[in-house]
Amino acid sequence: MKVVKCSASAINLYNNCPFRYFLSYILGLESKAGKAALQGSIVHRALEWMAKLRKSGKMNVDPMWLLDRAWDELIDENPDIEIRKCTTRIDKETGEFKEAADFKKCRIAMETILEDEFYNPYGLKIVDTERWFALEMPGEEWKCLDKEGNLHQFAVRGFIDLVHEINSDTIEIVDWKTGNRTDLSTKQSIDEYKLIRDVQPRLYHLAAFFLYPQYKNILVTFYYATDGGPITIALSQDDLTMTIAALYRFFTTIKKDTLIRRNRHWTCRMCSFNKNNICHRIWGDLHTLGTQYVEDKYHGLSLEQQLIAGEIKQS
Repeated sequence: MKVVKCSASAINLYNNCPFRYFLSYILGLESKAGKAALQGSIVHRALEWMAKLRKSGKMNVDPMWLLDRAWDELIDENPDIEIRKCTTRIDKETGEFKEAADFKKCRIAMETILEDEFYNPYGLKIVDTERWFALEMPGEEWKCLDKEGNLHQFAVRGFIDLVHEINSDTIEIVDWKTGNRTDLSTKQSIDEYKLIRDVQPRLYHLAAFFLYPQYKNILVTFYYATDGGPITIALSQDDLTMTIAALYRFFTTIKKDTLIRRNRHWTCRMCSFNKNNICHRIWGDLHTLGTQYVEDKYHGLSLEQQLIAGEIKQS
C-alpha cells in the first residue's frame, strides 16, 4: 500500500484491522460517525472555547452556556445522527421537558472537569488549544511515493486538545475522553502501563518535543471525564527513540503490505463499512478483480454511494 502520512488513529486502525485502514486511508471512503463520537465532539468544543477564553483573559462566560452552544452547533452539523437534549416528559417541579440521557452524558462529563481544580481550563495557564501538528520525518529512509508517483517525506500528523504550563520547565498535554477507560479491541482497562505503550500519547510527546523546545519536561494526561478522571504518564527524551522506531515499523509494514488482511471481530458490528455491506463488497472485488480495479471503482465514495455499491436500501 502507498503511504505518505499517518496519525495515531491511522496506526491504531491498521493494527486493529488492516482492511478497514485500506478502506479509510487508501480508498478514502467516508465513514459515518456515531452518537458517542458526537457527544465527545460537543464536550471537546466547549472545553476548547473555555481554554481560548482563559488564554485571552475572558473567563466570565458560563461553561454550561458554552456546552449548550456547542450542542446546538454540532447537532446542526450532524442532522443524520439521532440524539436528544430533552425527553417528551414534563418535569412537574420546573414545568420544563426532562433532560434526555444523551445530553446528560455531556453535562456530567463537563461538570466533572469543571469540578477538578487541576484540570478546569479556567484555572490553567494555557499554552495551546487544538494544536495541529505535521512533522516530516527527516532522512532518505522516510521517502515515499503517493499513488500518482509524487515523492514525499513521510509525515506524522494530528491535533493536541490542550497544552498548559505547570511551571517554567514543565508542560502537560491533556486529551479529553468521554468514553469508557477500556480498550475496545482487548476489553482491557486502560492504566498507566498500557497508556505509556500506546501510540497516541507517544505521538503527542514527539510533537511537543519539537513544538515547545523551551520546556524540559512533558507530561501526557488522558482525562476520562465519565470513567475515573485523569491518567498521567511522563515521557522523556529517551522515549523518542522507541516512538520513532514504532513509526518506522508502521511505515515499512504498510509499504510492504500486499495481502491486506481483514480481521473479523466483535467490533465489526460498530463499523459503518460493515453495516452498509461495503466491506464485504470491496473485499470480494479485491480478491477477484485486483487492487487497481478496486481503487478505480470505489475511491472516495460518499455514504450514499456506499449504500448503493453495497446493495443496501437506505431506510
